[in-house]
Amino acid sequence: SVCVSKHRMHATPRSLQHVPLLDPCLPYLAEMPEKRKKPYSDDFFSAIWGEQGGVNFLDRVACYATIRVTSINPKHGTFQLRMQCQWAFRTQNPVGDTDIGFRGVPGIRMPGLNVKTEESRIWKDLSGTERHGTSNTIFWRGTSIFLMDGFKKFNVKDFPFDRQVVNLERLDFVWRGAKDDDNYFNTMKVCWLKVDTCSMLAEWHAEPTLLTPLQVTLPEEEEERGPSHCAKFRFEVCIERQHSFYVRQIFFVTYMITLASCSPLAMPPTEDHMGDRLSVYGGGLLTLVAFKYGIMDHLPSVPYSTFTDEFLINQIFTVTGCTFESLFVFRWNQFEYTVDWIENLLLVFIAITWSVYLVYVYYFKPSRRVPWDIVREKGDDDMFQEHQLPSFFSPGQSDITPRSSRRADFFPIKISAAKSPSTPS
Repeated sequence: SVCVSKHRMHATPRSLQHVPLLDPCLPYLAEMPEKRKKPYSDDFFSAIWGEQGGVNFLDRVACYATIRVTSINPKHGTFQLRMQCQWAFRTQNPVGDTDIGFRGVPGIRMPGLNVKTEESRIWKDLSGTERHGTSNTIFWRGTSIFLMDGFKKFNVKDFPFDRQVVNLERLDFVWRGAKDDDNYFNTMKVCWLKVDTCSMLAEWHAEPTLLTPLQVTLPEEEEERGPSHCAKFRFEVCIERQHSFYVRQIFFVTYMITLASCSPLAMPPTEDHMGDRLSVYGGGLLTLVAFKYGIMDHLPSVPYSTFTDEFLINQIFTVTGCTFESLFVFRWNQFEYTVDWIENLLLVFIAITWSVYLVYVYYFKPSRRVPWDIVREKGDDDMFQEHQLPSFFSPGQSDITPRSSRRADFFPIKISAAKSPSTPS
């Protein structure tokens, strides 16, 4: 679990360094047992909110969010996420007005995405209120489900070993009068936030989400003492493609076709066998080309070459080279014995080369994916493109604001790359 601070949250992918800092005003959060089977059960929030007397934590919200990746479409550049939030907070017990409408319902505001609220409600937790031992405060719990749709330019150059960072840009936690209201009347004071990420798609594997708090309010900035809180965050959902299916169904199949197509190298380079050799080469080329176009529905449609495209093209080049080699040695039939041995060695060399390449693709390529920090930088370059606007968009300034200053509040600390362990297949 993590608390709001001026630094980046601790939930980062394995290949990024992180700074795990807890808020000193919430020391008991760090003492919660990490090996507990269900650390976020029904009694979890009411227990931690009751130990400190509730005075300093009034109107402070704890949120446990689960983000599920439900749709990724690189061809159309769209994605869909489903986020379920569990809320916990404590308020003063108003005299004569205990209606839920006085409080409103939790909501989120994301200017860069299309957000639909499927459910959002809160209720009084009487057990948590009674455990606190006072009638001056009320303990509330709640749940919300949000469906988020957005657009992103997916970079699939390393397909099927590509990684994607879905930048949700700015996310504001707010209070709304009703779940379908477009406007909000107040922002949330979130002082504890935990995010778990999972993928509902068998093709994609979800890594921990990157969280960056924006505009953190410290205790000394308020009149009453309490934990630091924040209402605006930046979410970056990290996902990577599962490669095993493509290695078995594409790379291995074309590897067998290539070896079978190059097998005429073991035949004598004589005139009697020349017709059979050329027919096998031609059949192998047609099979590779037909297979490539037969799997187009499973390959991304992009204007640049991917890792899979280069793999298939190199196999076509190999069979084509063997075809021209047969025509060349046919003209030098006076060295039949020597040429026969050279072709045998060439066949062994091709078999070993493609076998080593296939082993590299299956066992070593997945652990050498592009580091997460580079993926994030490329994604940010696509999102924060500089546009030369007319001067009246920036009164008193000749040029637009530099990119570095525009994004200063998005990156409170510098993130450096660490050694990336092997990624599970």
